[in-house]
Amino acid sequence: MRRHGITTEDQGGRTRRGLLAVAGAGAGTALLAACGAAGTAGSSGAARPEALSGTVRIWANPAFPFHEDVGGQIAASFMARYPNVKVQSDSLNEDRTQKMIVSVAGGDAADLVSIEPYHVQGLGSRGVIASLEGYLKKSAAIKRDDVWPTLMRDVTYKGQAYGLVYGPDLRVMYISVDRYRATGLDPEKPPRSWDDLEAAVGRVHRGGRGSEIEHLGFDPYLGSGGAGRWLVPFWQLGGELLSPDDQKATINNEKGLQALTWLKKVVDAQGGYQRMLDFEKGPTPNQLFMDNKVTHYYATYAERAQEFKLKAPNLQYAFAGFPVPAGGRKANYGGGHTFPIVSGSKAPDAAWAFLEHFLAEDNNIAFADRYDRIPVRTSTTRAEKWQRNDPFRKLAAEEMPGRRFQLPAPGGIEAQPVVNGLVTDVMLDRKSVRDALSEAEAKIQTILDAWKR
Repeated sequence: MRRHGITTEDQGGRTRRGLLAVAGAGAGTALLAACGAAGTAGSSGAARPEALSGTVRIWANPAFPFHEDVGGQIAASFMARYPNVKVQSDSLNEDRTQKMIVSVAGGDAADLVSIEPYHVQGLGSRGVIASLEGYLKKSAAIKRDDVWPTLMRDVTYKGQAYGLVYGPDLRVMYISVDRYRATGLDPEKPPRSWDDLEAAVGRVHRGGRGSEIEHLGFDPYLGSGGAGRWLVPFWQLGGELLSPDDQKATINNEKGLQALTWLKKVVDAQGGYQRMLDFEKGPTPNQLFMDNKVTHYYATYAERAQEFKLKAPNLQYAFAGFPVPAGGRKANYGGGHTFPIVSGSKAPDAAWAFLEHFLAEDNNIAFADRYDRIPVRTSTTRAEKWQRNDPFRKLAAEEMPGRRFQLPAPGGIEAQPVVNGLVTDVMLDRKSVRDALSEAEAKIQTILDAWKR
């Protein structure tokens, strides 16, 4: 049953901290020599079906296989359309990014490798993966202007796209209907502003002030994305991690100060961060919410299909976007997965044709339905063909323009622990907000500068 954003049912990565070995800062020369300069995958669109031949080798994320399930169906329909092309897909549990780097240097990489979007710019800058601009400019099937700008931003380096995102996600504020009703709140009127959220947390939270927490109102960092989600309020205020040219770190400012100060206020009002951490020990974040021990839970869009429907089919919850500060803008924290064409691919035209086929609207909808993900096109996400009068999907379409991840620029992987680490120091009173931001910005800048050399 779905009614006004309340549901009792639903439908249907770990983050690596650095590019290893040859893809690290300062290691570009040897790698470029191994895989050829610039790494451009070709300047023409995919050939006619009868003209394409060869094997497209895929190293897939095990969560999204292409030898079975909906991915296997898409691969089979591609091979039916291109009878002279074979798709050979292997699901790899190992570090696919590192395996690709080593294999490119050895001349034996797959054609398409599933990686996270925040790896793409760094790999493109080192020549590990190829620019797709030649294909994009001539493609009738994939138009840059119809792909969500936030997705293209993640994979574009110096004006060149180096991958296509698939299976993007974002975050949703799940709200316990039982807890709202028990405390006199209306679950059909979720918090819309920071002030609203503070007031609601004050009503539902129990314990923590001189005692252990009994029920948690809201931990801003509980769930997927963890401490990195302090960036949502920062972005809402208009903050940016980098300057427009991606050359300078820009978190040590009044927007960073305001965002972290507000988050600390929310945390301290519930007994402090250490008591939160103690309360959360043991059960998974999802289990805490399903057990009705947390009222507001900011988690991935896919939780309803991957967790709630399967493990708590009678769970009642409302949902909304992250409340917005006065004068602020919507923002959302989201990840995804990407297919680049690897430099030195033996079948780049066929690999591009597969990407066009995979991201064709009907196939993209079938994939998004299966894994409860978001379509990559703005037109598809906003269309009834995908939304199907589902308020949860309508919310996703409203949130996607503000969806972003941390630092897709080269060096961003190494910078993630810095961006995230300052939160613990602030929340546990180890450092002042200003000192934590100042030190973090300096460290991030050092990392960015190292990648320029």
